[in-house]
Order: sequence, then C-alpha cells, then structure tokens
Amino acid sequence: MVTINYIAKYYIFPLGKAIAKLLKNTPATPNSVTLFRALMGLSAAVLLYQNGFIYRLIFAAAVIMFYAIDVTDGILAGLKNMRTKFGEWIDGVCDKIVMDIWVLNIAIANYLQTKEIIFIIAASVYFLGKHLYIFASLRSDICFQNHTEDKLKKQLKQNLFSRLLLFFVEWDIQIHFLVIASLINMNYLFLFFYAAYFNVIWVSYIAYYFLKYLKEEHNEISRK
Repeated sequence: MVTINYIAKYYIFPLGKAIAKLLKNTPATPNSVTLFRALMGLSAAVLLYQNGFIYRLIFAAAVIMFYAIDVTDGILAGLKNMRTKFGEWIDGVCDKIVMDIWVLNIAIANYLQTKEIIFIIAASVYFLGKHLYIFASLRSDICFQNHTEDKLKKQLKQNLFSRLLLFFVEWDIQIHFLVIASLINMNYLFLFFYAAYFNVIWVSYIAYYFLKYLKEEHNEISRK
C-alpha cells in the first residue's frame, strides 16, 4: 500500500528536498545518506534513557530528521540518477530496524525506571503483532496479486472503516505519534497502542481473506 503523508507533506518533504539539493553536487551517494540516517536513528535510542525535557526534545528532533533524511536519499537518487533496487530495499529495511530499536529501548528504559514487567510484555506483544502483520500483508499480496477483483484493495481506497482501521499503519502517523508521545514524556503510549494495534490488523487480514474464501466456496457450490 502506498504511504499517505498526511503531515509530512507540509514540512518533512520540503526539508528533505532542501537537504537533497544541498548534497547534489557533493560526493554523497543515496546509500551513504541512508547509512548516515540509520546510524543517527540508532544513536538517538541512547536519549531514551535520559531524564529531562531537553533529552526528549533532542530525541523528537532526531526522529523528525530521520524522517526528513528518509525523503532526502530518495530524492538524491533521482537527482544523481543513482536509483537501484538495493537502495530501495536497504531504505525500507533501515526504517523497520530503527523503529524496532526505538521501541525495544522505550520498553527497556521504562522497565528500568519503574521495574514494571508490563513494558517488557508490551514490547514482546508489539514485535509479535508487527511481524505477523507484515507476514500477513506480504502473503496476501503474493497470493492474491493476480486477482483482478481483489475487494480488499478496493476497500482500502473506498471503504471508510478500512481507511480508519489502517490509518495508524501509515509511517507518517507512526513517526508523529512517537514524536508527540516522547515530548509529553509518555512514549510508552506508543508502545502500548501499537502492541494492540498491529495484532488487530493481522487478525483482520486473516479474517478478511478467510471470509472471502468462504464466500467464493459458497458461490462455487451455488453455481453447481
């Protein structure tokens, strides 16, 4: 599904484009920018263990810059005519790894501060749900990509319930949710919300295709 940038189009994309233009006539390559972005994002996780608004502010700024540079490497690849399949792949991998590292460190930092095991449990549920969602999504695309009348794809575009259900899957929303939760010193809200949300999503995928299968079987029997 194509990412919808509800918020990023107003300031993340202009910032990313501006950085790309500055790097156009330098030796920087899109992959080196992606590597820098990954290292910056991973380094920012250290800030999650610090107390005080200034550290939360710096972390939030790092998350925003991580997002902006995510735009930069893609635009730079176009400006330098250096688009590659590997570059697209490593860009997506970078996003997922860094976000997972942030979530893991949010859980550990909150556990160390409170000694409440619920944060570790929430992280486990988060990772289980997220990767089951990714698996269910990928498998549905692989198995049903040849179906010319895939109702799920139509629902994603037309059905209000589907739009609302998948709203928080958007990378744009995840990033800004994390920024806001961090600034108000409640980053655990991100952890708890997505621990529940991703599990709802993967169950919804399976339920949809199971019901679709039952309907197709019923129609086949009816025709006979």
